[in-house]
Amino acid sequence: MSVENRQYQDDTVSCRKKCDRRIKTAMASAPKIAKYHETSEIALCLLRCRKDMFGDHQTVRKMSTYHDLEERKPYQYMHICYYHQGELAMAVQSAYTFLVANPDDKDIIQSLNWYMDRDGYSDEMLIDMERKDHEAKFMNGAEAYDEQDWGRCVHEFETSLEKSLIQDEKCRILCQDKIDWSVVDGNPELDILLASMRSSVIRCEHNCLYKLSNINGHYRNKYFYGKQYKKDELFTPSQEMLEIYQKRELEARYLEFMEKRFVIKDGELPPEQADDHNPLPMDFHVEDNFPYSEISKLLTPSECKILRAEFDTKERDIFVKELEARVKVLWPNSSFSSVSCGSHVRESKCERAIVFSSESNDCGEWLGKWFTGCVVVFCDHKHVLA
Repeated sequence: MSVENRQYQDDTVSCRKKCDRRIKTAMASAPKIAKYHETSEIALCLLRCRKDMFGDHQTVRKMSTYHDLEERKPYQYMHICYYHQGELAMAVQSAYTFLVANPDDKDIIQSLNWYMDRDGYSDEMLIDMERKDHEAKFMNGAEAYDEQDWGRCVHEFETSLEKSLIQDEKCRILCQDKIDWSVVDGNPELDILLASMRSSVIRCEHNCLYKLSNINGHYRNKYFYGKQYKKDELFTPSQEMLEIYQKRELEARYLEFMEKRFVIKDGELPPEQADDHNPLPMDFHVEDNFPYSEISKLLTPSECKILRAEFDTKERDIFVKELEARVKVLWPNSSFSSVSCGSHVRESKCERAIVFSSESNDCGEWLGKWFTGCVVVFCDHKHVLA
């Protein structure tokens, strides 16, 4: 992303924050027209601020263009241009920057490997030009963890979390113009237009944290630390995290309603349902009811031995199906992925992996995404609102 675009984003955030501060909020008991007036005042403030800062700069009107920028598509071509201009370092940086956001792209992996074989290449060229502050802090924390520098580890991870929440706020503010304009055509009703346009903005806001985080699930973290410390009070969420959870839960409920009720198939909407006329549910349950104690019961030593068989056998195939059924009780959206053995470090191909050891000395132990030895892997296909 160019320096100009970064400045545009920063100025956009500044405008929206300024207008939110300046405009007095209408009372909850005020009539609708008062809320409409408040919206008009915000709109006027934004128009003036944007005119002062940007002049005639146009926002992105095609969502496909916005997604291309989010997925770093320009870097997919920039690295080729840089290389033909004789700028190897910039070619490597561009290719690597695209790879970070698209780790499975075979063409960019091939190009990067090719650059690595060129004269003048060095590992110092592997720079992610789009790395945010929270990512750098997280990587510093991971490095401190590996070095067992616990004080620095805590500081870096806490700072990373703080910066992640700041980045989430910025991302959400920038979602205000991420409107799917295709809904405008053929929809004369104001409420229909507003619902469709608002859902595209809320979907963008809801996805901000997904884009900021590549963490592979949280259940295993709590399972691991719970075994170490055995103190439930250590896992009480902070008030700030509870508020974030509640906000995201409401967004998820809203988006689920929009996705299910507004799907047109063969020219028809889904049949009318009773809760089509009910307000959005506002109840929350933050208790962690995941049955951690059941994990140790998934596998027995004799069953792990079946999984360690050197060759595929009918017995193992039958047992894998049985094990898949057990795992589905804990992870309803999971499915079997693979059984393997090896002394080298391996990574699951699943985006959300559930990995269990089948080694004799730690049969059934819940492992992370990276593992060695004999394992059985399942993929959790938990739905993410896109």
